[in-house]
Amino acid sequence: LGFVPQVCLLFVFLTILEDSGLIARLSYLVDDLFSKVGLNGKAIYIPSIGKQAWGSRTDTKKVLQERNFRIYEKFQSGHTSTALAEEYALSEKSIQRIIREVKVLCANNTN
Repeated sequence: LGFVPQVCLLFVFLTILEDSGLIARLSYLVDDLFSKVGLNGKAIYIPSIGKQAWGSRTDTKKVLQERNFRIYEKFQSGHTSTALAEEYALSEKSIQRIIREVKVLCANNTN
């Protein structure tokens, strides 16, 4: 049990590094050192301590949801899934999946 304080200290240190953004830059900082042994900075992996929901740090999730609703609205107004696939550079299967998901979401919101 003598190692518990060291593990706790390491955990606190890694949390501080992660919150400050230094973990993300670590691969860049050690690139020279790694190149001497034939590796690059991407060869180091430090797992994330805190989990966050996908898209919580960017607006990508919101942009994709808005796109999906536009696709659904265009489909409702008479566009074919083939035309939508060409317009949005997606497969027809992806367009059909988006239409199904948005339809279910809309049905759940009205109930």
